[in-house]
Amino acid sequence: MGVKVKVSVTIDRRLLGEAERLAGTRSRSEVFERALGAWVHGQARAALDDAVEAYYRARSEAERREDEQWATIGDDRLRKSAGE
Repeated sequence: MGVKVKVSVTIDRRLLGEAERLAGTRSRSEVFERALGAWVHGQARAALDDAVEAYYRARSEAERREDEQWATIGDDRLRKSAGE
């Protein structure tokens, strides 16, 4: 990952207890690093999803029609290759 830094956080006691119970042999640091990594990954994924949605919403009518035509061509090719 890289250089590690020590941090101090305050969290709910019950949440910490549950995390430690589920952690098994993993250290607190590993549990928090994995959880934070998953959160960061989720945020990046959400930002990408938002960008893709914004792109598709911003398409012009002509671009939408062209996309539909390409999709129809792809569907036709798939049907032909499947022997329909």
